[in-house]
Amino acid sequence: RGDNGWGEWGGYMAAKKRKLEEQFDKDCMKNAQQHERKSNIFHGISIFVDGYTEPPADELKKLMIEHGGVYHAYYSKDKVTYFISNNLPYAKIRKLKPNDKVVRSQWIIDCIKQNKLLPTHDYEMYKDITKSRGQTELNFKRIESMKSVTADFNVPNSDDEENNSFEQASSSETEEIQVENDDHLSALDAKHPKFLETFLKRSRLHYLSSTAVAKKVYVQDLRQKNEHHLSIEKQREELKTKLQRTERDYLFKLNDEKKDKIYMHIDMDCFFVSVATRNQPELRDQPIAITHSKGKKSTTSNENQFYSRSEISSCNYAARQYGVRNGMYLGINI
Repeated sequence: RGDNGWGEWGGYMAAKKRKLEEQFDKDCMKNAQQHERKSNIFHGISIFVDGYTEPPADELKKLMIEHGGVYHAYYSKDKVTYFISNNLPYAKIRKLKPNDKVVRSQWIIDCIKQNKLLPTHDYEMYKDITKSRGQTELNFKRIESMKSVTADFNVPNSDDEENNSFEQASSSETEEIQVENDDHLSALDAKHPKFLETFLKRSRLHYLSSTAVAKKVYVQDLRQKNEHHLSIEKQREELKTKLQRTERDYLFKLNDEKKDKIYMHIDMDCFFVSVATRNQPELRDQPIAITHSKGKKSTTSNENQFYSRSEISSCNYAARQYGVRNGMYLGINI
């Protein structure tokens, strides 16, 4: 429908943003009819407000209308001049791009007080963060060689080596990477022969896997030592007794209550079908399935209309009687 975004895939947000822009233009016209514009100092300036600001976003929007600026409800790097915020959460700071300019809301207030457009340099926030993101690099510093985790879980029984096994299991073997102090060697790029090896060994998955091995060795050590065996068995019996006592108390409390009970079961596997047919009661006893596909259209030239790889995400009980289950491919299984 026209150029409002509805004609394309995923055009809802484009249409919504356009509607908000038109609403802002109408507010400007309405304000101009009722009140004389106070100034035009923000002409050509558009802002997006996020996070904590003082004054709040609604007041800043009103100020932009009164002084010739533009207010955007959604951020767009092509349309927004300044990102206005006094404090952003860490998750949003991480998403800032190199050219994003975050300015404190006090800049707008001071511009209006002095009736001129002031430089933003003294009002900018997170300048060091945005400037450092012009190019993302993996910086690897010199690391010490560490002992390898052995696949053999044989733990020495000597008293002198009581703490040795866990310390050995907590370390992993990595070759020392020679990185010179020159600027051009301060970071490893993808062409470096040791880039992939070093990246994997410093990754989170490597840390998790090596830590899991270390814990297994530690538990194996505890099981093999007699002084820990009695303690574990004792704690196990205490926990077992406690759970049995809790279960008895709970059942006793249930039997003692005389109130009527209501049990509510929500079957999330057929939830979307139930919602889709809530206004069509004639379809509720029919086998219905809702499918999901990431593609816009079929990528196969097969003329068979049932050759679909859409995944079934929700189906009702009538469909389940025919063997249909969530997660099946629509064409292959049906």
